[in-house]
Amino acid sequence: MADEVSDTGAAERETAEWHALLLDLDEVAEQEHHDVSLPSRALALPPAPAVAVKLAGATEESAVAIAGRVIRLLCSPDVDGTAAGLALTCNSNSFDLLSAGELQVLCAAAAKVLRQEDMVVELQPPVKIFGALHGQIFDLLSHFRWHRPPTRESSGDLRYTSYLFLGNYADRGGHSLEVLTLLLSLKVFNPSSIVLLRGVHESRHLNYHLGLREECMRRLGQSAGVEIFENLNRTFECMSLAAVVGDKLLALGPGRLASSLTRVDQLRKLRKPLVVPHPAQPRPEKLAQKVEEQLLLELFTPLDLLPSLLGSVEDAEPERLLRSSRLSAVVTGHSVPARGFSAELGSCVRLRLCSCLDYCDLPGGNDAAILCVTKQVNSGTLEVRPRFLTARVAELYSVLGSQRHGMSRAPRWPPQRCPPSPGRRLSGVQRGPGIDLLPDRTVAPETLQGEPPLYPVLGCGRVHEETGQGQVLKELDPQNPSPSKHKHERHSSRPPRPKVLFSPKASSG
Repeated sequence: MADEVSDTGAAERETAEWHALLLDLDEVAEQEHHDVSLPSRALALPPAPAVAVKLAGATEESAVAIAGRVIRLLCSPDVDGTAAGLALTCNSNSFDLLSAGELQVLCAAAAKVLRQEDMVVELQPPVKIFGALHGQIFDLLSHFRWHRPPTRESSGDLRYTSYLFLGNYADRGGHSLEVLTLLLSLKVFNPSSIVLLRGVHESRHLNYHLGLREECMRRLGQSAGVEIFENLNRTFECMSLAAVVGDKLLALGPGRLASSLTRVDQLRKLRKPLVVPHPAQPRPEKLAQKVEEQLLLELFTPLDLLPSLLGSVEDAEPERLLRSSRLSAVVTGHSVPARGFSAELGSCVRLRLCSCLDYCDLPGGNDAAILCVTKQVNSGTLEVRPRFLTARVAELYSVLGSQRHGMSRAPRWPPQRCPPSPGRRLSGVQRGPGIDLLPDRTVAPETLQGEPPLYPVLGCGRVHEETGQGQVLKELDPQNPSPSKHKHERHSSRPPRPKVLFSPKASSG
């Protein structure tokens, strides 16, 4: 044992330094770097204490009314991230969308609906898939604005499209409460068309430390904040873990391909409410419970926090999981590709998706993407197409054929007390094409001339009219589309969506 510690001392020391920052421990902060005692991997992120809070009771009518009010406000086609009303609603020091009591009612209603769903949800195209959002409400609203909002009105597409969210709704960003309120409202108002999967950050052992609990208490007050935090985590325990789209595409909420996950049926056997274990907690004695806990530990514990004795220290290849379940590809939403979407093509395909921009304002930034999945009527081929969002102002001007010098991106994220997990971001600069999942379960890349379309974000980084750049705003605004020079030719038959206004010819910024 001593030899093993000696051999891995440098690696353990590097990991421990990151853990100390992650936990923001007062006693560690007061010591010199060389005096820090190294925590063990299993105890690096301690279990979050559970508080005895009773879920609010409510009638279905009251919850639906609350949800409808939120949807009408945030899913309106006129919503603009720079509008004064929305800016006030998203004030970082208060929460004005709902009262604490209304939010409790919404959580209780959503938990009731979520608990009735299977652990693996079956969906048929057309489907829109969203990756990590991390409390970035303006990024979510930007996707809705450019690709139709999830409403049943003429401006929306919920009459014929399902929405699938891959988890990681909270932590890191500044408006986790707004994101969760909107998503839970959509679920309560449209239970059969909205699917909310449970990601890694829908675990109290993470969101207790990485932002959600602090945001609840800061914006709702000490007492109400604790109650809402507990209500939200009780709701998370009722979320499904995966979905199968069109009998070919596996969507996995936790984001990790655990080595112990060899068949999708293993997820189907899990029961709700599902409590995620912690590596430091005692292991169960029964073999069946040990197997289940092993799977959950590998799915929900970040790689660098999972002791090697309790699970694999790296993601497994998807081939065995997909072939045993007769699937063609898997999509996860935990990684942060540089362009928002990446596809690893091979015998089996892994897709990675991130729907929030410039994760934690890290150098270089990242674009965001969603996936639009449709099915060809005649052949049965599943078409998976990314739609990209950017805050890169220089790139937008490059697309429009103009230049602006001395422009820099405004911060999109609050200051991070704890640094992002190592390895969360992926390298790569190309916006990859989509893929076709063929009936024989083979995969073909999309045939596309040039790069896919690119859309600007609302809020920080958007081109504002008052800055003297109104001409660009007019060209980018979906309510005032520019002439045909920025039209993008469609390459397949899909349900109608707003016109694509421009397609990048070159990448800059």
